[in-house]
Amino acid sequence: MNLQLHNVISDITGASGMRILEAILKGKRDPVYLQSLCDKGIKAKAEVIRQSLEGNYRAELLFILGQNVTRYENLQSLIGDCEKEVGRMIDAAPAKVNVVDKPLPPTTKRGSKRSASAAPCLPDLREKQYRMLGVDLTQIPGINTQTVQDFIGEVGPDLSRFRNASAFSSWITVCPHNDISGGKRLRSKTRKSKSRAAKAFRLAAQSLAHSNEALGDFYRRFRAKSGPAEAITATAHKLARIVFHMVTTGESYDPSVFAKAQQKHRSHQENRLRANALKLGFNLVPIQLSTDNGAVVVPQKRDRRQECRPHVGKPVIATKRKPLGCWKPRRFCGSPLCGAGESPAPPPHVKIWRPDNMERASRLFGKMSFPGDSVSSEELVCAAWSATVGKRIAKHARAEKLVRTKLVVGVDDAVWQRQLFTMSRIILSMLAENVGDGLVDEVEFRIAPQRRGPQRAERSSASGEEDEADGIEDPGLRRLYINSRKKETA
Repeated sequence: MNLQLHNVISDITGASGMRILEAILKGKRDPVYLQSLCDKGIKAKAEVIRQSLEGNYRAELLFILGQNVTRYENLQSLIGDCEKEVGRMIDAAPAKVNVVDKPLPPTTKRGSKRSASAAPCLPDLREKQYRMLGVDLTQIPGINTQTVQDFIGEVGPDLSRFRNASAFSSWITVCPHNDISGGKRLRSKTRKSKSRAAKAFRLAAQSLAHSNEALGDFYRRFRAKSGPAEAITATAHKLARIVFHMVTTGESYDPSVFAKAQQKHRSHQENRLRANALKLGFNLVPIQLSTDNGAVVVPQKRDRRQECRPHVGKPVIATKRKPLGCWKPRRFCGSPLCGAGESPAPPPHVKIWRPDNMERASRLFGKMSFPGDSVSSEELVCAAWSATVGKRIAKHARAEKLVRTKLVVGVDDAVWQRQLFTMSRIILSMLAENVGDGLVDEVEFRIAPQRRGPQRAERSSASGEEDEADGIEDPGLRRLYINSRKKETA
């Protein structure tokens, strides 16, 4: 028939789909009329639905469609008869609790949506299961009435034949099977089984992946440590032990037990973070949420570019005439805890193009050559790189490209890469002053030696290299710098 109705209606056996199929079998062919039978919940547009209902309504295909619809309705009728028989057997089972004396606790979960054409679920199924088992197992996160129904059908309400929860978990195969020989464990893989109870517990465990409960946190921690397969088995094992304890003792589900374990795990996590921070030389301080007229003020995201950055070291790549990295950028965070006041101005030898100096900006852009009339962000940043860091550094570090907000700089060797990396904060602040905020948020230094032509210029002498390296105060770095220059000269 070439109808594309399944592309616009996800559940063809729902209320809208069955109404359209019944109308087609009664002889209706108008796409506008068929589209009017859809519910308001259909997200597809009316024009798309009408186009999907245009097809070839041949007689033999209509006959096959009628046969399939009749078969589907018969199967739904048989399923409804089975559910009625299950309900009769549940009503005939002995009750462990009187609903009048001990009423069913209120549910804390949302009901699942069933298809409009599906067989009706048993009325008051949750109350019947509560009366049969004596406890409400649907209070456990991840377990619904269908899970409890599978558990009752596979195991039954009487668990006295199992000596403990470990034997019950081993019988439904939701725990590792330890194969021990000679006092040595050879393997501990979970045994394969076709138990419907095990399948139900595994589905319940998998549904906890995005749960905010303590069992959801347990599943996610185990999944990060051992993988999803082991996490599902471990969580299903925990659910099975909880069900066994509730059914055998008659106690209700108590989430406070898991809250204590969750708080213990949180304290261990905080202690681990504090220990790691202390090793790195930091001290963790909790966020203080201040209140203003009863409203909670949430701290905003920290913008490091708007903070004043104190000097954290001595000049790294420097010479006697042009020391760099020995001044604070001209930015002040404004906090009274800063203690820096107005940041001192940079030395006169540092070349900075400030946006307020429009005459100098015009001269700077006049010297730049761009291929087209418009200037891209990459061309602007690469052209302003030499004026930002100076010709001396730009000779050994070249701005290559701008990937979103990350500037890629190619350096001659590892010495320049290490030294410029320590100056990355200062370089970012200087670029922000020159080209504006937001264009460059990160600088990546890659070793990319500059290509030399066939005619190599005469290298400077060893004494000149030593004079150029006098600005590096670290003896090891100065020696590494001089040796790298000697290798290039050789």
